[in-house]
Amino acid sequence: MTLKLWLLTRTDDVDYDEVAVMVVAAVELWPARGIAAASHGRESGAVWASPNHSTCDLIGTAAEGITPRVLLVDVKGA
Repeated sequence: MTLKLWLLTRTDDVDYDEVAVMVVAAVELWPARGIAAASHGRESGAVWASPNHSTCDLIGTAAEGITPRVLLVDVKGA
């Protein structure tokens, strides 16, 4: 099964050394949010699980062989 790529972007205030954006490979939107929430950095996992604190947009299709996981993070100040 080919996974989708999801761009999760925080919509709340991002402090120094917190993750601001993630790219996640997952089947659908809610599993993508779950993967992001389980892989969060310093911030609460609820930030990634809640549409009140982050967006989750479909941006493409993952390459063959990619497993569900966080592929990329952007940390503020890094």
